[in-house]
Amino acid sequence: MNAENNKAVVRAILIFTAYLLCAVGLAVCLFASFMKTSVVEMRLIFDKSAAYDQLQMKQVILTESIDSIYYYSNLVQPNSYINHSLMLNTLSTRSILLNKTIENMNGDDCLIYKRLSSNMDNFFMLKDSIRTSELQLDILREEYRRCMNNVNDMNRRLYNRNIY
Repeated sequence: MNAENNKAVVRAILIFTAYLLCAVGLAVCLFASFMKTSVVEMRLIFDKSAAYDQLQMKQVILTESIDSIYYYSNLVQPNSYINHSLMLNTLSTRSILLNKTIENMNGDDCLIYKRLSSNMDNFFMLKDSIRTSELQLDILREEYRRCMNNVNDMNRRLYNRNIY
C-alpha cells in the first residue's frame, strides 16, 4: 500500500528536513552572534558612559570650585568685617587646588575652565592692586590732611604773633 512515488516523497521530506535543520541552525548561529555582538556593544557603551560620567563629575567639581572662588571673592569688600588676609589666603588656596585639578584633566575637557582660571587670576591681581592703591590713596589723603593741619596751625601761630 505504498504510493508509486514513495521513494521520491521520502527523499523530498528528508531534503526538506535537512534544509529546515540548516535554516534553524543558521538562524540560531546568527541570533547567537547578534547576542554576542550586542553584549560587546553594550559593554563598550557602558564603559564610555562610565568615562563620561567621571568626566562630568570632574566638570561639576570644577564648576563648584569656581563658583566658591567667585563667592569668596565677592566677600572681600573694603568695609566688611572679614579678615582680608585670611580671605585672600582662602582664595589663593582654592585657586591653587583648582589649577591642580585642571592640570590632572585632559586639555580638551577643561579648556573653558583653564581660560576662566587664568582670567580669574588676572582679576584677583587687578582687584588686589586696586585694593592696595586704595590703601595708598587713603594713606596719602591722611598725610595731606595732616600737612594741611600743620600749615593751618603755623598760619594761626604766625597770625597770633602778628608776624604775618
